[in-house]
Amino acid sequence: ADAAAAGARWILALDDDLRARLLRRESEALAVWRGIADSLAFFESHAEWRRFAPFGNVAIILDASGPNPANSEEYLNLVARRQIPYRVIYRSQLSAASLAGLRAALAFDLAPATEAERKTLRAFAASGGLVMSGPSWGGAPKEQSYTMVAEGEGEIAVYKDDSPDPQSVARDLNDLVTTPELGVSVFKAPSVLPYVSVAGDGARLLIQLVNYATEPAKSIALWVTGSFASARLYAPGSAPLDLSVRPSGGRTEITVPALAVYGAAVLTNGQDPGAVN
Repeated sequence: ADAAAAGARWILALDDDLRARLLRRESEALAVWRGIADSLAFFESHAEWRRFAPFGNVAIILDASGPNPANSEEYLNLVARRQIPYRVIYRSQLSAASLAGLRAALAFDLAPATEAERKTLRAFAASGGLVMSGPSWGGAPKEQSYTMVAEGEGEIAVYKDDSPDPQSVARDLNDLVTTPELGVSVFKAPSVLPYVSVAGDGARLLIQLVNYATEPAKSIALWVTGSFASARLYAPGSAPLDLSVRPSGGRTEITVPALAVYGAAVLTNGQDPGAVN
C-alpha cells in the first residue's frame, strides 16, 4: 500500500515456504495469496489515481546531483512523517510558475543559489511565502539554528548550517506554517501517513492513508482547507463508504471511522461520489 499510494509498486516475490504451502493448497496459504491478489486488484481498479498530480502547499526543492543527497532524501522522509503534504520541485524546474500558490519552499539544496534562483525565491517570499535556506543566503545566525529575515509580505528562515538536521527542519516547518496553510492535516492518528493528490480538473482531492501500526487507527480526523460537497472512503476488501463532511471556518472536516492498513478518501466539489472511480 505504501508504494501504491505514490503510484509505484513493490516487486512481488513469494518466499519458499509460502510457495511450498501454496503447492500443497493449504488453506492459510491460499488465504494469504487471495489477500495479495485482492490488494493488487484494488489498486489496478483505481489506476486513474496514478495520474493525479501531487498536492501540497509546501515545496521541497531538490537537486539530484547536489553534494548531500542523503540529507536531501531525509527532508522528504521526515517532512512526510510530520504528515505534511508536499510537492517536489527539481532545481532545474524552479520558477515563479512552479512556486505559484504555495505557502513555503525548502531550498537547502540551493547552496549557493544562483542569482536567478535568489531572485525567484525572493519574489516568492515577498508575495507572502516562506523560504527556508542555508547560510549562503546571508545573515545566518551564529548561535541559534536559524533566524527569520523579513522579505516583503513574507519571510526567509536562514539556517546557520548548510545542511541542517532534517528532523529539526521538519519540526520547524510545522511550527512556522499554520494548520490551515498546509491544505490537508491529519489528527488523532500519529501512525498514519497521508499521500495527497488532485485530479487534473481540480474537482477531486485524493487522500490516501497508510497505517504503519499493528493496530487499526480509529476516528481519524481530516481537516481540508476549502469546501467539498462529499467524501467517500475506498479500501481493499470493503465496499465504498460515504463519509460525512462538515464545513467549519473555511475548511472541510471529515472523520474516517477506522483504518486497518490502507484507505483512500476521495473528496469532490459538488460531484456525485458515485461517479468517482
